[in-house]
Amino acid sequence: MRRNRSRVLVLAGAALLLAGAAGAQVSGGAANFARIVAIGDSFGAGVSNASIVETHQRVSFPALFAAQAGKTDFQQPLVSEPGISPELQLLSLSPLQLAPKATTPGTPLNLGLPRPYDNLSVSGATICDLVEKTQSTGPGDATDLVLRRIGATQLGQALALQPTFVITHIGGNDFLGAVLSGVAIPGVTLTPVERFRSCYRSMVQAIAASGAKMAVMTFPDPTIVSYARAISPFIPNPATGAPILIDGRPIGFLAQKTSGEIFQLGADDFVLLPAAPLLAQGIGVPAALGGTGLPLPTSVVLDRDEAAAVRAHAKALDAVVRDEAGAVGAAIVEEGAWFEYLFAHGVSYGGNKVNLAFLTGGAVSYDGFHPTELGYALMANLYIDAVNAKFGAKLPPVNLYPFFFGPRAGASAMVSGAEAALAELTPEAEENLRALFGTPSRDEIDALVERLRTATPEPPEVEEPEAPVEPPFVQEPEPVGGDSEPGDDAPRGPRGPRGQWGPE
Repeated sequence: MRRNRSRVLVLAGAALLLAGAAGAQVSGGAANFARIVAIGDSFGAGVSNASIVETHQRVSFPALFAAQAGKTDFQQPLVSEPGISPELQLLSLSPLQLAPKATTPGTPLNLGLPRPYDNLSVSGATICDLVEKTQSTGPGDATDLVLRRIGATQLGQALALQPTFVITHIGGNDFLGAVLSGVAIPGVTLTPVERFRSCYRSMVQAIAASGAKMAVMTFPDPTIVSYARAISPFIPNPATGAPILIDGRPIGFLAQKTSGEIFQLGADDFVLLPAAPLLAQGIGVPAALGGTGLPLPTSVVLDRDEAAAVRAHAKALDAVVRDEAGAVGAAIVEEGAWFEYLFAHGVSYGGNKVNLAFLTGGAVSYDGFHPTELGYALMANLYIDAVNAKFGAKLPPVNLYPFFFGPRAGASAMVSGAEAALAELTPEAEENLRALFGTPSRDEIDALVERLRTATPEPPEVEEPEAPVEPPFVQEPEPVGGDSEPGDDAPRGPRGPRGQWGPE
């Protein structure tokens, strides 16, 4: 049922996405677009390539939505090049490495605006941050950039503007930190459901009490992000990229669970993007197959149990969103179903295929999480479609031509080919991304995991798999069909690490 709903949503939207907006008449229907305000997280802020930067902020999906409603003075906390944190770029093609453009960040461009910004979205914000937090609490925290320490929360500043319509994009950081960090810990990387409910209810009821209409979004399966899908869990043959098969079965990388147990990855486990440089050193590969025999650390792996826990948590929070937002008559944007459809099937616009594949799909930026400018344009149209349907409004869709072929197309540059699976985030890039999500650093996660391990008995060690006597038989895998559903059998990156295992 959900698959059919998402198919209808995307295909119906596709008819509109390439339609021009020239001369279109704007009507709010039961909604009023006189004062549009946005609150939320990094997606609402227009983060792309792991950076808050003017280039991408100007085409954040709230800014595009407001423009389609005729707004010409939609104020955002703009940051000069190279952004905060500095935007990721392709540092080199061989090896394929992603790194910040610079070490010195950009500077805020309109801190002196004598009123709250129209887009108050704060990168890294959770739902409770939105209703409770007034200032930054650590390095990399973007709260002060947006809220400017005037003693009011995102929600408080939004309501001070007396909005007639509020765009929200919030809740992803209440579970995505588990994917980013590789550990699912309630209260650390997962917000408890009842606390989420309390804060979410506070948000929607306060907006409703002000008389404003609103749009909210639903959540996808969190494991479909490119950050968790670019690298296959199976050891590839360095010459072909196909998984090494022993007795007809692919061999998974070695990894360490949060408990300390060493295990071999399977189809339901995930290797995260920061693992690429470790894999290039042979870490995660059995010594018998030319690797170091050392396991991948838990911070770069999401095992099947953790993945199941994060999925279940996202579904529980999604149910809260539907309950609380539905009770106040919000437009519910089916973003979860839409992202899952893009992941499993992709869509075509004017002959251009768009999906969530890392670096090649067109919708996801270099950080493996945030959209490209094209992705944000598609999101804006998704919100417009939902608002039109809910309130009988007549907002024209964003014209996608500039994002495919025009002046903005270069801002969504893609890398083609299987080599995309070999892309490495530098340590600086990884830490910048964690800061944008408000997620603890890898060192902090490692320290927390160590404390958890010392509080529980050590599990028995798992023996390393025996090496074959003869060189392994390498067989090309069967092609993955385009109609995979999100979940255990969904497509992964075609290759793991680059070149030969271990020291040359």
